[in-house]
Amino acid sequence: MSKQLINNYYNQLLKIDEGHPLVNILFEYSNRVVLYQENQKVLGVPLENDAQLDELLTGFIEFEPLQIQKKQIIDLLLIC
Repeated sequence: MSKQLINNYYNQLLKIDEGHPLVNILFEYSNRVVLYQENQKVLGVPLENDAQLDELLTGFIEFEPLQIQKKQIIDLLLIC
């Protein structure tokens, strides 16, 4: 493993340890992309796999935080 790859991975982990919000974020590790949503790793895919990368990016773009989902439910209940 190259020193640059190790440094990149370490810097990404530092962001997580420092409380960087993981609501909907992508991390790139050399030849992989990892998607975190609601503080959990959702999917990690190699950059070379177009189908998996498309799935990951679609999930990232279409993501709706749980807090917003809850607010929409409350708003619907108030309308009824």
